[in-house]
Amino acid sequence: MLKQFACAALALSTLSCSSSYLIHVDAVGALFKEQEPLSLDVVKSSEVDLLSVLIDDRPFSNVALAFIEQSKRKWMSNDGVLLIEENGRLVRTIGFSISLVHSFSPQKDPLIDPQSISSLTKWHRRVDVDNGQYGLELLSTFRLEPGASIELFDNHLDVFVVFEDIHLGSEETLLFTDRGWTNIYWFHTVSGELVKSSQKFHPDGDNITSVYASRVARALNKVE
Repeated sequence: MLKQFACAALALSTLSCSSSYLIHVDAVGALFKEQEPLSLDVVKSSEVDLLSVLIDDRPFSNVALAFIEQSKRKWMSNDGVLLIEENGRLVRTIGFSISLVHSFSPQKDPLIDPQSISSLTKWHRRVDVDNGQYGLELLSTFRLEPGASIELFDNHLDVFVVFEDIHLGSEETLLFTDRGWTNIYWFHTVSGELVKSSQKFHPDGDNITSVYASRVARALNKVE
């Protein structure tokens, strides 16, 4: 299992630069022997940041932070799941029914400064996926809900919630029956960090729910 994890890390290194760092494989190997739900004690004792990922209704994966490269965070598991996210948004995935190859936009991503989002915020991007579709246009509008609460690890955290309503560009509407969906992002009110997200990047793709377990643990420690 550790060999598999190390090989995956080596493959990931081709995506990184000198500003990246590689986690110590032996520090996280025990976490991946069985994909059991993470307990708060396990998360607090981990030497690396952990992420719990649920793909639609399938069994979840426990994922570890493998690299940080500038604003991109690269998460990986021993069962073939890879997620690269920037400012909380998925920009590259491996191991899903449809995986994201590339995402690009000429505009600043509103998630860079989520508290400035309003009902007037709009954004567009194009994505390439590994089923042969390239340049799929996605149009986003946003809503911000302050003063919310979320329960994680049997504890409540104060959060503000960003809703991103996504619709296909006019050129793509005839290709799919599902022409729109909503991504949701929960940000910790005090730290401003993303603690949970539910997002997809393709109308036929998986819905990916991510809980940033280590961030949640740190937030709870400050409350105690």
